[in-house]
Amino acid sequence: MADPEELSYAVKALSDFKVIIFDCPPGSDHLERLGLVAANVALVCTNAHPLGIIGAERVLAEISRRQERHQSGPEYCAFVLTQINKSRVFDNELPEQLAVKYADVPQLSVRQNSDLAWATAQRVPLMDNSPSKKSIEDIEKIARWIVKETVVREESNGKTV
Repeated sequence: MADPEELSYAVKALSDFKVIIFDCPPGSDHLERLGLVAANVALVCTNAHPLGIIGAERVLAEISRRQERHQSGPEYCAFVLTQINKSRVFDNELPEQLAVKYADVPQLSVRQNSDLAWATAQRVPLMDNSPSKKSIEDIEKIARWIVKETVVREESNGKTV
């Protein structure tokens, strides 16, 4: 129940860590705001379900509001399309529709994979459960994007990386 700014201060105190990930459950405005205030980079996850898209748009609107007001929050964000199955029409159309509406927001994705779902449900590290699956490549691509955005931001601020 912490104030969003308090979480931001708490994160700054954890300077030994290069990356801290907040996995905020969908639909909890308060928890999302807590995470957004403390974040440098936001991954806005959505699937092709209308409720998922509505939730993602709400998060993007909050990020935009915080940026316009020069408040604490992520400088960069990207969509992460999850549970995408190319055999479904709506899943195939989602990336193009998002690109039209949010041209400046990069799109990343994690392909649907039963091993990924199983590892998550069983709380088993994905690398232990399926080290050769495409979803691991997708997650590594997301990690590279985060590192790239962080390096670009730090270089533009004159910091040594």
